[in-house]
Amino acid sequence: MKTKRIAKFLTLALSFAMLIACIVGVAVFASDDDSSATAEFKTVTLNYGAETRIAYALSLTSATPEEVVLNLYDNAELAGEPVVSAFSGDYYLEIYPVYYSYGISAKDLADYVYAVPVLEASGTAVGDACRYSVAQYCNSVLQDSEASSDLVALAGDLLAYGASAQQRLINIGNIEEETLVTEYAYVYTTDASVTVEGSYKSTLLAPGATFVPTYTGADMILGWELRSKDGTVTKTVAEAMAGLTATSATNVEPIFFERVTADFEEGYINDGSMVSYDYDGTAYVKVDDTASSLDGKRADYEVVADPTGADNKALKVSGEGTQESTNAYSEIPVQTVAEGSCYVLESRLYVASQSTLANIAFIYFRDSANNVAFYLNYIYDPATNDCTLRMVTKNSSNQDVYTTIGTFKPDKWVNMRLELYKSNVAEENCVKLYLGESAAVMKYVGGATACYNQFKYVTNLPITKISCEYFRKNTFNAYFDDVSFTRVNKEYIAEG
Repeated sequence: MKTKRIAKFLTLALSFAMLIACIVGVAVFASDDDSSATAEFKTVTLNYGAETRIAYALSLTSATPEEVVLNLYDNAELAGEPVVSAFSGDYYLEIYPVYYSYGISAKDLADYVYAVPVLEASGTAVGDACRYSVAQYCNSVLQDSEASSDLVALAGDLLAYGASAQQRLINIGNIEEETLVTEYAYVYTTDASVTVEGSYKSTLLAPGATFVPTYTGADMILGWELRSKDGTVTKTVAEAMAGLTATSATNVEPIFFERVTADFEEGYINDGSMVSYDYDGTAYVKVDDTASSLDGKRADYEVVADPTGADNKALKVSGEGTQESTNAYSEIPVQTVAEGSCYVLESRLYVASQSTLANIAFIYFRDSANNVAFYLNYIYDPATNDCTLRMVTKNSSNQDVYTTIGTFKPDKWVNMRLELYKSNVAEENCVKLYLGESAAVMKYVGGATACYNQFKYVTNLPITKISCEYFRKNTFNAYFDDVSFTRVNKEYIAEG
């Protein structure tokens, strides 16, 4: 029979950030076990009594608390013989079984414990490892504005006690000189898409040590904001990649670029910074700024309801299938937010399937002299039911060379981010394509070196705009939404 005692935790109303701070994707053991059992850390705090221990509350699936144990390690490699912790008999919130770490001495408060939930019978890992320390908990309490005054005092006293124990042992020669637990800077984030050390959301930083924050979301960031008792400091992306330091508890948050997007919600074809044109037989004519539709000679434009039935508006572009010599096109000027050579086109795309092959559009990156610097095209092929994005370059004979960098399916929205890195380093002079069914889960799908016309780059002039030219020779229906084009200071990082 289950015992439903409530563990006496040294705890506070833990925030989401604090919980996630210790739950990380540390690689654990491969499993040949067919069991569907899983374990997830729901909260981690301290247990007080005769000794200080870390308390872990788990959410279990297809396993009883008695069948699961925690393997406790003192190293990130999970090497050596673990200390095994069985179910304590306590429950957190009368739901989640609690497991306790071994007792942690005062001199070891900063030392991390790595806990891996496993099935006791087979030793099979059923969850990721959790890295945590007493000092990490105490520092999180000290940064929590809602923590009770007695808990804050206790957390501060515990750290001071640990430092005093370390200093005494150093003075009498029992341990080597080391960083006192009170000398570490506690670095953390409350943003769900940020980590501050590898996959961790908080870390203890020794004096002189550096950390590199990482943003894993889909939005573009301008830099980082570091908030501490000493004030707020901003750092660029490049500075962060080189490593940042902290001397006191520091909250790290990304600074987002508020880009202008064409979302067509007001019902106009020309929306945000996206302006469309058609050819009237003698010249290009800009679509009227208040127009909601246009029956053009090269393409038809119309702001319509979302083709999926969602509560949303989008720009529909229909190819006319003429044999004329000019295309219709939309132009998007770059939003320059930093000195840099990374140009980012973001858009939602929807291509309707049809029975014939359709070369739908060319995407031209143009410099300030209107030279074509780089370009791509995308086509729909009914034989494979794929929309294919291709990089177009020139070979030594000045012939077009097409390199496929990604594909997506028709008849549904796909989120696209196309990054162009313009560099005098050949292998960095490239395009990288990210795709996903939602902006939050876009993934890198391919790239290609973009040495157009046999040069590392066409010109030293910056890219100033994109023109998306709709291929007039084919019939098609394509939809666009949430379109933006930005220039940012983002370092090239090789994928893979």
